[in-house]
Amino acid sequence: AATAAQLPKATRTLPTRARAAMASALTEMAESSRFEDYQAIFSLLDRERAGFIDAAEMAAVLHSAGRTEREANEIVADEDASGDGNFSFDQFRDLVEAALAKTTVKLAQRQG
Repeated sequence: AATAAQLPKATRTLPTRARAAMASALTEMAESSRFEDYQAIFSLLDRERAGFIDAAEMAAVLHSAGRTEREANEIVADEDASGDGNFSFDQFRDLVEAALAKTTVKLAQRQG
């Protein structure tokens, strides 16, 4: 499982307990894909309760989910259809699910 110290720089502004909770939830999400887990992570990042997270936060989560920093930044740039740099909960969930699925496939290929 990832530790708080392993999370990207963009998440380091969060309190240590919040970073640890995010790392733990990402690990659980890889195994369970539960809606509540996605909500917990999104809520940690959406500190202003505006209903969205910014591109840097989205890239940090994708990186934590197993994508390289470059891949995460490319995904964010490609998926920001409105160009405003904000991601809704639904966008967040879809992108994280895709990142976790790809990471799972990569791990299976390495083991197989």
